[in-house]
Amino acid sequence: MQLEELTKLANTIESEWKRVNYCSTLFHEVVWKNTTENTFKSLADVKSQLDFIDHQFVRSLQISSTFSDMFVQLFNNGRFTIEILNWWGGQVNVHDHDFSAVQFQLKGDSLNVIYDFEGDNRQGALQFGKLKIRNAEIWREGTRSVVRAGEVDPHSVLHIGQPCTSLLVRTLPTTRYGAQSNYFPNLRAHYYVANVMQRKKLTGLQLLAASDIEIFAKQLIKYISQQSTSENLFMLDKLAPIIFQPNMKKVVFSLIREHPEIEPLIPALAFNYRSTRLKKVAERADLSYQQRIQLFSLAASPSGEEYSKLIKLLDSDDPELGKLTDFSPLNNLLSTSDSAFVNATASELLER
Repeated sequence: MQLEELTKLANTIESEWKRVNYCSTLFHEVVWKNTTENTFKSLADVKSQLDFIDHQFVRSLQISSTFSDMFVQLFNNGRFTIEILNWWGGQVNVHDHDFSAVQFQLKGDSLNVIYDFEGDNRQGALQFGKLKIRNAEIWREGTRSVVRAGEVDPHSVLHIGQPCTSLLVRTLPTTRYGAQSNYFPNLRAHYYVANVMQRKKLTGLQLLAASDIEIFAKQLIKYISQQSTSENLFMLDKLAPIIFQPNMKKVVFSLIREHPEIEPLIPALAFNYRSTRLKKVAERADLSYQQRIQLFSLAASPSGEEYSKLIKLLDSDDPELGKLTDFSPLNNLLSTSDSAFVNATASELLER
């Protein structure tokens, strides 16, 4: 695709979107009508993207972004953008959106899992509830899908192969939908607390954990006593690789004893930590396609019951995927603790 062709398409989308008063909930319908699965096919590889952004009118659009392993912006007119996400091992946790879009799968396959969240009363940036799987599908190379704004379709995307490349034609964030939320088995929250000071605290705690556990524990307890529940969730989630180590049990028990309000956060932290570990194993180059899907499905499931539901959903798409209830072929791929995890019952998974 040449710049002139992309600009012409963007102008068409802009013109037709204006006819519906730039309504964000209708944006994806306008994009869908004016594109096909193959509209952006020529931009699937990194070399083509680098050639495209070398144009003088596209260079200035490039911004620093940690979302994906290489983020490329092709168009931005202040109302909507066209951008490419290159994934070479990075993964996406459960989240919703503050924008409307159409997503194009340019290269590779990805597992898309859509959830429902049954929430209780919201407490600021945090809401307790229950996360359940609604649907699951494989985004195949050369397909497209709709992204709806707001809390209607929280989802996780797990990239089965490397690289996986997707393109989004999306609105800019719509303020009436609020900040994007991250979802866990028993709560959802948005990370407005991820500021510079909070990240400095995290860095300092990580350094202390590597040098003096006692000082680390005292400093962590001090911060927990000073912070909101949302701030504590963010901090503990980032510290999960440290606090879930066997030598940290006393520290965690001490935290819960002195601050019982953080106990409801433990299932959320455990889910994210387990999920991250399984995703790392799934990224191994020597795994089969089915083994990757099995591990990613485990990583995306809030419980064993939800995993069984997910596999049944995939089975309707591809009967071969319905065989993914046998974990024994994975045993030689996992560490002892991870192997025990995938063979555990649903209740054991959540109690770990």
